[in-house]
Amino acid sequence: MDISSDAFNQIVTLQVELFKVLANSTRLGIIYTLKGGEAKYLAEIREVLDISKANLSQHLAILKNAGIIDIIPQGRHSLAVLKAKSLVDACSLVRELIKERLENSMKPFLEDQDNDA
Repeated sequence: MDISSDAFNQIVTLQVELFKVLANSTRLGIIYTLKGGEAKYLAEIREVLDISKANLSQHLAILKNAGIIDIIPQGRHSLAVLKAKSLVDACSLVRELIKERLENSMKPFLEDQDNDA
């Protein structure tokens, strides 16, 4: 089953938009803070990431609009929960790729060290 070029372009565009959302260290920090699956109070996330309330609010809105998290009001406080749990796996795959690239880039140096010994 072949995918039409229009459908392919739409999928690629959606992927690009998602990567734009994820291409921010604060937003990745929020995702990693929520990766355990349990909801966390926004104040707790702020404390972990050491960011202002306004800054957290801005990033949470972007993640919520992308369908990555949900915000749950709890009286005067709110909780955030990760909806897109598969993102944690995707981030792990990216980290594995980074690790492989670092190991490969270090091979010549390590081999050089072995030859000097």
